[in-house]
Amino acid sequence: MVVGGVALVLGQEHEAGLDLFWAAASGLSFFLFGWAWNERRQARRLARWLVAHEDEIRRVEATWAGQRLTRATTLVQYEVLVSLILVEISFITAPRPDRRPLLPTATTLLLGWWGIPWGPFHTVRALRTNLGGGHTRNVAQLLVALHAKPPPRAAWWRRLLALDTGDRGQIAMNMAVLGIFGAVLLAILIVTILAAFYPGP
Repeated sequence: MVVGGVALVLGQEHEAGLDLFWAAASGLSFFLFGWAWNERRQARRLARWLVAHEDEIRRVEATWAGQRLTRATTLVQYEVLVSLILVEISFITAPRPDRRPLLPTATTLLLGWWGIPWGPFHTVRALRTNLGGGHTRNVAQLLVALHAKPPPRAAWWRRLLALDTGDRGQIAMNMAVLGIFGAVLLAILIVTILAAFYPGP
């Protein structure tokens, strides 16, 4: 978003195609930021409402945004993924009793593939989740989660390698990238040391 705006303002020689690209990138960034912010706001509103109306829901039902919710009502969330080279934006939609998979799935299908190296892998995973019905849980399960104490935050390196996600494919890929990166750094270090001790003629 910022890079696109700076490129448009400070660019010395403007080319129509490049300007159009940066304008589209900036506009898309603004849209995604607003969408993610709204989904997070809706999720927080629903969480506060559920806690406030918990007794009513336990007895019979309550009405949220014109829809009746009971303890057994299924709420669904969908994944959204957009990536470009080394930048990846991902978020999950707010829990809703009605299924709205079209926009999250279409956005991910069109814009999720372009990250390096994980774009295609994350896109396939997100599409599989969305086309399989999304992330689902009922109102009773969400209330239990809202009252539960948050788990302790994992160490940064465990979060980086996704060791606590249970996704073996993601963990294996992260470990492979870490191994390659470490091997490259080690090779550079060895070459540097050898060059220092054995200078050329």
